[in-house]
Amino acid sequence: MLAELKGVRGEGMQLAGVFADSTRVVRVTGADFRLIEARGDSAAGVAVLEADSVTVTNTRVFGIVNEFGGGGIIVAGTEHVVIDGFAVEAAGGVDVDSARYASIANGSVRGGSIEFGVDVSADSTFLTLVSVRNAGEGGVRVRERTPGFRSSSSGAKLVSVAVDSVAFGAGIAVTGINGVVVENTTVSHVFNG
Repeated sequence: MLAELKGVRGEGMQLAGVFADSTRVVRVTGADFRLIEARGDSAAGVAVLEADSVTVTNTRVFGIVNEFGGGGIIVAGTEHVVIDGFAVEAAGGVDVDSARYASIANGSVRGGSIEFGVDVSADSTFLTLVSVRNAGEGGVRVRERTPGFRSSSSGAKLVSVAVDSVAFGAGIAVTGINGVVVENTTVSHVFNG
Protein backbone atom coordinates (compact mmCIF):
# COMPACT_ATOMS: atom_id res chain seq x y z
CA MET A 1 0.00 0.00 0.00
CA LEU A 2 1.10 3.54 -0.81
CA ALA A 3 -0.14 6.72 0.85
CA GLU A 4 0.98 9.88 -0.92
CA LEU A 5 -0.21 13.22 0.43
CA LYS A 6 0.74 16.53 -1.21
CA GLY A 7 -0.12 20.01 0.03
CA VAL A 8 -2.39 18.81 2.83
CA ARG A 9 -3.37 21.63 5.21
CA GLY A 10 -5.51 21.81 8.30
CA GLU A 11 -6.27 23.84 11.40
CA GLY A 12 -8.03 22.90 14.64
CA MET A 13 -7.88 19.15 14.00
CA GLN A 14 -8.03 16.42 16.60
CA LEU A 15 -5.38 13.68 17.11
CA ALA A 16 -3.27 14.23 13.95
CA GLY A 17 -2.97 16.01 10.64
CA VAL A 18 -1.76 12.78 9.03
CA PHE A 19 -2.08 9.37 10.70
CA ALA A 20 -0.92 6.25 8.85
CA ASP A 21 -0.74 2.80 10.41
CA SER A 22 0.61 -0.33 8.70
CA THR A 23 0.99 1.40 5.34
CA ARG A 24 3.97 0.11 3.38
CA VAL A 25 5.12 3.43 1.85
CA VAL A 26 4.13 6.88 3.13
CA ARG A 27 5.06 10.16 1.43
CA VAL A 28 4.00 13.52 2.85
CA THR A 29 5.01 16.66 0.93
CA GLY A 30 4.15 20.28 1.62
CA ALA A 31 1.88 19.65 4.61
CA ASP A 32 0.91 22.50 6.97
CA PHE A 33 -0.94 21.76 10.21
CA ARG A 34 -1.90 24.22 12.95
CA LEU A 35 -3.44 23.80 16.38
CA ILE A 36 -3.90 20.07 16.72
CA GLU A 37 -5.90 19.05 19.77
CA ALA A 38 -5.26 15.85 21.70
CA ARG A 39 -7.49 12.84 21.69
CA GLY A 40 -6.91 11.25 25.07
CA ASP A 41 -3.20 11.84 25.66
CA SER A 42 -2.11 11.74 22.00
CA ALA A 43 -1.55 14.45 19.41
CA ALA A 44 0.78 14.79 16.41
CA GLY A 45 1.16 16.73 13.20
CA VAL A 46 2.32 13.68 11.24
CA ALA A 47 2.19 10.21 12.80
CA VAL A 48 3.29 7.09 10.90
CA LEU A 49 3.39 3.66 12.53
CA GLU A 50 4.75 0.42 11.05
CA ALA A 51 5.92 1.19 7.50
CA ASP A 52 8.75 0.13 5.21
CA SER A 53 9.53 3.62 3.94
CA VAL A 54 8.50 7.09 5.14
CA THR A 55 9.39 10.39 3.46
CA VAL A 56 8.24 13.70 4.96
CA THR A 57 9.33 16.83 3.08
CA ASN A 58 8.59 20.55 3.32
CA THR A 59 6.22 20.11 6.26
CA ARG A 60 5.22 22.57 8.98
CA VAL A 61 3.47 21.81 12.27
CA PHE A 62 2.51 24.69 14.55
CA GLY A 63 0.80 24.23 17.90
CA ILE A 64 -0.15 21.00 19.64
CA VAL A 65 -2.74 21.48 22.38
CA ASN A 66 -1.99 18.68 24.86
CA GLU A 67 -0.91 18.85 28.48
CA PHE A 68 1.04 15.58 28.01
CA GLY A 69 3.00 16.91 25.05
CA GLY A 70 2.83 15.46 21.60
CA GLY A 71 4.95 15.33 18.54
CA GLY A 72 5.27 17.44 15.47
CA ILE A 73 6.46 14.46 13.42
CA ILE A 74 6.38 10.93 14.86
CA VAL A 75 7.54 7.84 12.95
CA ALA A 76 7.69 4.45 14.69
CA GLY A 77 8.56 0.93 13.57
CA THR A 78 9.87 1.88 10.13
CA GLU A 79 12.79 0.59 8.06
CA HIS A 80 13.74 3.75 6.13
CA VAL A 81 12.88 7.33 7.21
CA VAL A 82 13.70 10.59 5.44
CA ILE A 83 12.51 13.88 6.96
CA ASP A 84 13.76 16.82 4.92
CA GLY A 85 12.63 20.42 5.14
CA PHE A 86 10.51 20.80 8.27
CA ALA A 87 9.47 23.35 10.87
CA VAL A 88 7.95 22.19 14.15
CA GLU A 89 6.93 25.06 16.44
CA ALA A 90 5.20 24.83 19.82
CA ALA A 91 4.30 21.29 18.82
CA GLY A 92 6.62 18.81 20.50
CA GLY A 93 9.51 17.60 18.42
CA VAL A 94 10.59 15.08 15.81
CA ASP A 95 10.58 11.49 17.06
CA VAL A 96 11.81 8.51 15.04
CA ASP A 97 11.51 5.26 16.98
CA SER A 98 12.94 1.91 15.91
CA ALA A 99 14.17 2.56 12.36
CA ARG A 100 16.88 0.83 10.39
CA TYR A 101 17.92 4.14 8.76
CA ALA A 102 16.88 7.72 9.60
CA SER A 103 17.90 10.91 7.80
CA ILE A 104 16.69 14.20 9.27
CA ALA A 105 17.76 17.37 7.48
CA ASN A 106 17.06 21.03 6.81
CA GLY A 107 14.67 21.77 9.63
CA SER A 108 13.97 23.30 13.00
CA VAL A 109 12.20 22.51 16.24
CA ARG A 110 11.17 25.53 18.33
CA GLY A 111 9.64 25.20 21.78
CA GLY A 112 6.77 23.04 22.94
CA SER A 113 8.89 19.93 23.47
CA ILE A 114 8.47 18.24 26.82
CA GLU A 115 11.26 15.77 26.07
CA PHE A 116 13.92 15.94 23.34
CA GLY A 117 13.52 18.26 20.37
CA VAL A 118 14.80 15.51 18.05
CA ASP A 119 14.75 11.93 19.36
CA VAL A 120 15.98 9.08 17.13
CA SER A 121 16.44 5.36 17.79
CA ALA A 122 17.90 3.75 14.67
CA ASP A 123 20.71 1.51 13.44
CA SER A 124 22.02 4.34 11.22
CA THR A 125 21.25 8.03 11.75
CA PHE A 126 22.18 11.11 9.73
CA LEU A 127 21.28 14.59 10.98
CA THR A 128 22.31 17.70 9.09
CA LEU A 129 21.30 21.35 9.13
CA VAL A 130 18.93 20.84 12.05
CA SER A 131 18.33 23.37 14.82
CA VAL A 132 16.58 22.85 18.14
CA ARG A 133 15.66 25.75 20.43
CA ASN A 134 13.79 25.82 23.75
CA ALA A 135 13.50 22.06 24.23
CA GLY A 136 12.45 20.44 27.51
CA GLU A 137 14.64 17.50 28.59
CA GLY A 138 17.26 17.74 25.87
CA GLY A 139 18.06 18.99 22.40
CA VAL A 140 18.97 15.91 20.35
CA ARG A 141 19.05 12.27 21.45
CA VAL A 142 20.36 9.47 19.22
CA ARG A 143 20.26 5.90 20.50
CA GLU A 144 20.26 2.29 19.38
CA ARG A 145 17.27 0.87 17.53
CA THR A 146 16.66 -1.86 20.08
CA PRO A 147 17.28 -0.74 23.68
CA GLY A 148 19.94 -2.85 25.34
CA PHE A 149 21.19 -4.33 22.06
CA ARG A 150 24.10 -2.57 20.39
CA SER A 151 24.43 -3.45 16.71
CA SER A 152 28.04 -3.76 15.59
CA SER A 153 27.17 -1.79 12.45
CA SER A 154 25.27 1.04 14.14
CA GLY A 155 26.39 4.56 13.38
CA ALA A 156 25.40 8.21 13.63
CA LYS A 157 26.59 11.34 11.87
CA LEU A 158 25.59 14.82 13.04
CA VAL A 159 26.65 17.69 10.78
CA SER A 160 25.81 21.36 11.34
CA VAL A 161 23.37 20.72 14.16
CA ALA A 162 22.59 23.64 16.51
CA VAL A 163 21.00 23.25 19.94
CA ASP A 164 20.12 26.28 22.05
CA SER A 165 18.22 26.85 25.31
CA VAL A 166 17.53 23.39 26.73
CA ALA A 167 15.69 23.39 30.07
CA PHE A 168 17.03 20.10 31.51
CA GLY A 169 19.42 17.31 30.58
CA ALA A 170 21.80 17.36 27.64
CA GLY A 171 22.19 19.39 24.48
CA ILE A 172 23.14 16.24 22.57
CA ALA A 173 22.98 12.70 23.97
CA VAL A 174 24.21 9.62 22.08
CA THR A 175 23.92 6.15 23.62
CA GLY A 176 24.33 2.58 22.37
CA ILE A 177 25.78 3.58 18.98
CA ASN A 178 29.11 2.07 17.82
CA GLY A 179 30.43 4.85 15.56
CA VAL A 180 29.62 8.55 15.98
CA VAL A 181 30.82 11.50 13.90
CA VAL A 182 30.00 15.07 14.94
CA GLU A 183 31.01 18.00 12.72
CA ASN A 184 30.30 21.77 12.88
CA THR A 185 27.80 21.32 15.69
CA THR A 186 27.06 23.77 18.53
CA VAL A 187 25.29 23.50 21.87
CA SER A 188 24.57 26.55 24.00
CA HIS A 189 22.52 27.44 27.06
CA VAL A 190 21.79 24.11 28.70
CA PHE A 191 20.17 24.75 32.07
CA ASN A 192 20.01 22.18 34.91
CA GLY A 193 22.06 19.68 32.91
